[in-house]
Amino acid sequence: MTQHKVLTNLITGFFGAGKTTFLQSLLEKQDPQEPWAVLLNDEGDLVIDSGILRPKADSLIIEEVPGGCICCSAGISISAAVEELIAIAKPKRLFIELSGLGHPSSVLVDLFSQKLSAMLHLSSVFCLVDLRYVLEDKIQSSQVFFEQIEVADVIVGSRADIASVQQLNAFNKWARGLPRKPNVLKTGLETIDLNLLETNTKNTLSDVKNIFDKYSQSRMHSSNLKPSHIVSAAVKDNQKNQSHYSSVRYPLNTLFDKNHLNNLFSLIKPPMLLGEARVDRIKGIFQTNNGWLLINGTIKEIIISKINPQKYSLLEVVSLDNLPKDWGTLERKIQNCIRK
Repeated sequence: MTQHKVLTNLITGFFGAGKTTFLQSLLEKQDPQEPWAVLLNDEGDLVIDSGILRPKADSLIIEEVPGGCICCSAGISISAAVEELIAIAKPKRLFIELSGLGHPSSVLVDLFSQKLSAMLHLSSVFCLVDLRYVLEDKIQSSQVFFEQIEVADVIVGSRADIASVQQLNAFNKWARGLPRKPNVLKTGLETIDLNLLETNTKNTLSDVKNIFDKYSQSRMHSSNLKPSHIVSAAVKDNQKNQSHYSSVRYPLNTLFDKNHLNNLFSLIKPPMLLGEARVDRIKGIFQTNNGWLLINGTIKEIIISKINPQKYSLLEVVSLDNLPKDWGTLERKIQNCIRK
């Protein structure tokens, strides 16, 4: 048991909202003498975000909980994951980043439990929103999105620096109409006030239990999201699969051709399709003949950038449509980028 309560922030947000980028910006402010910890939860069976984060200090410990929303299908309780991480890292500050499908009310109920509340000081809950697309049907029809908004103490509108005036105005109008009146920030235009990290959450146990009950049906749906497959060698065909995500870990030292990968993903124009289904999220880390690449794609855009060396090349694709999915075609195209 730690001698002090660990300052704890929950970070939520839909697919591609910028949660990991936001978290990285916070980690860059870490005092190397102050131990911090991060608990990452991801949709699939591989956690790619831990490879994206770049620790500033050895005093940062990052733990992963793969396998979908930690409250629904990850196979490990939030209590167990937090207790283990605190025992290992003994941090002063803890960040918990949920998956894009994560149900924060479920996690908050656990964080307010007698055991964890004795260990944690729950501060602001952050919800990342790509402000360019907040009014799109895909977002506005998501019960998970509205659950994330309802528990948020701070809403962070991401990509403000590349948004149009019309998009900024639409986001501001939407944010002003929210009933709870959270703090609203816009990344790229405003500096994050670190005091917000230490501000007590406005949530109470009663609040989150009510929100938990309100969104119980969407939680049941998320628990039914199934993986397509994980491959560690040759890509396996699994065509016309109804599954919702596919994770691929390539063998150690698999080397991809950088130009071929760049050409492949440059030609894929959103919205990406897997047979009849639309891709909601694609993330990949690839070792190439000219350094490591990060592929970061949403229903709107694919961004290709450099990344620090990793252990494995990884790929994760998420599609929420209840339509037949052709996972194999995309995977074979990527397989063809491997240098012989």
